[in-house]
Amino acid sequence: MLISVEHEMPAIPLVGGGGVEPAVFIDLWRELSREGWSPDGKFAVSRKSAYSRPQAEKPFQMASTDSGPTIELAPSPVETVHEIDEQLRDLRTLVGIKLQSRGVGLLGNGINPYLGTTLDEYYQYRTPRNAYDYAIHERGWRHWTILNIAAMQEIVDISTVNAPTILAIMHRLTGLILFLNRNDPELDGASSQQTLSVRPSAWREHVPSAGLFGNDRLKVYLPPQEIRTWHDYLHLLWDSNPMFILGTKSSGLVFVPEHPTFGAFMSSPPIDGWKARRVDTNEELSIRPEMSHVAQTDWTYMGFARLRMFWKDGTRLNDVIEAYRGDGKTLESFLGAHLDKVLLENRSSASPPPGEEVCSLAFIVGLIENLDAVRCFADARPYSFWLSVAKAAEHLPLTSRVEGVDVTELLLQTLSLAQDGLLQRGFQEERYLEPLFRRVREHQSPSERMLKFFKEGGVDAVVEHSLYHFKG
Repeated sequence: MLISVEHEMPAIPLVGGGGVEPAVFIDLWRELSREGWSPDGKFAVSRKSAYSRPQAEKPFQMASTDSGPTIELAPSPVETVHEIDEQLRDLRTLVGIKLQSRGVGLLGNGINPYLGTTLDEYYQYRTPRNAYDYAIHERGWRHWTILNIAAMQEIVDISTVNAPTILAIMHRLTGLILFLNRNDPELDGASSQQTLSVRPSAWREHVPSAGLFGNDRLKVYLPPQEIRTWHDYLHLLWDSNPMFILGTKSSGLVFVPEHPTFGAFMSSPPIDGWKARRVDTNEELSIRPEMSHVAQTDWTYMGFARLRMFWKDGTRLNDVIEAYRGDGKTLESFLGAHLDKVLLENRSSASPPPGEEVCSLAFIVGLIENLDAVRCFADARPYSFWLSVAKAAEHLPLTSRVEGVDVTELLLQTLSLAQDGLLQRGFQEERYLEPLFRRVREHQSPSERMLKFFKEGGVDAVVEHSLYHFKG
């Protein structure tokens, strides 16, 4: 089982506050390219490393920016949490020193305390991407709602047969993951109820709630109807809302103005092909469904856990359509034979405080390793209960009760299950869970700590306690 993370950190000016504009990152990537990194468009670079594993889907380290002034580091997939920790430390130091020389610092926060989510801030500090512009102008998305948030996304190789079960568990346990890892409170105190994690509401507000694209809301945060099977998941991807764009996030993007679902796009094309438009030039062209389009649909689900599917060479589109139209057993058998790899991306953890970067990865890996016991735990209560826990995690303390159930007790049970899973692996990774056990013992997530600093000294105190310091 290979594992990795995508570690996002807010970037801030070391003097004066405010945001960091895209030109700074472009200059950084150019410098890294001169040092042997391979550029991927304007806003990302990658390199092979001594950690690279040939069996990994992407056997390299990556550094990039995404929605705004946030650095994202992705270590090369490896077998142990310890190796991820080592890679993150090296990558943070490398990038951090170069940013310091440019007057920019990195924060161990899930929210940038200097930035809001206004439209003006978005267009000043965003990473320009055609995919985002399409979503805003064509679908009515409010991409600026996630300008100032940062996450730690855990990535784990999983088996095709267990993938729907693992996805369901991650959705059910999202609230507990939020309680443990929230590091993104609302700092301005604008709401009547203190928000201890802004990440869920930022994603819910990200998409329209009505109109032609109202069902886009089904693909952010948590699905209102539980996903339990491969058919459930592919239905969500392919039939629940109008098709998104085709192509990569950075280039070669087209959309179909008729706005079919992807299921209709691939199974019922017009005789002369679908009329499409390029996102960047608005040029009209005709396209026909291809297997490559199927492979692009998994990233358009932006919920708090998702599956990434990598198809074997030679898989035919017509066979995919036939299997999808068949019964659940036929589809599951087909996917088992034709998927080369499935990855879980867990997306609910806020970016962690300095020194505690991989505790959430250890937690997720331990849960997956102890799958049977964790499934029994998660299935002991209905999905509606777990949705209530997720909602509670946005505002309530760790000592809360949800529908009469003690959240602290749930957290301890889940941590013990993860600890057992890590002990089974035999890599001594269970030590990385200690920050999470400490948070439960002290009844304090990182969000409460950040609020304490903010109340004592404002934004300056938040920065002082969360700023990375690099020597070199």
